[in-house]
Amino acid sequence: MQDLGGADIILDTVAGSYLQRNLNALKPGGRMITIGKQGGASDTLDFSMLMKKKLTLIGSLLRNRTTEEKARIMEETTRIVWPLLEDGKIQTTTDRVFALSEVVATHAYFDSGQHIGKVLLDCRS
Repeated sequence: MQDLGGADIILDTVAGSYLQRNLNALKPGGRMITIGKQGGASDTLDFSMLMKKKLTLIGSLLRNRTTEEKARIMEETTRIVWPLLEDGKIQTTTDRVFALSEVVATHAYFDSGQHIGKVLLDCRS
């Protein structure tokens, strides 16, 4: 299959209002795991896009899991995911970094929904 670009995996904490944008960002065969719903609990799903791109959607929460399950997830994340991040095999997108003195502007920018990727607050400054 031709590489059409896009993300292999999206870990979504927004849901609702970001659904279509996330589906558009996935490459064919991509997967989206939704673990939060800051953008709302529902939206319209275009099943034709889901099927044409052979996408996989997964929903999960930590809140209703046992302490043992949460500990296992953290251990596996530390063992499996962190090394991939450190080696650059998994990359995240940073939209913007704000100085600690700009905390109010940071929150306003984040709340505006204009960002794509992480909005960071640099506590060293």
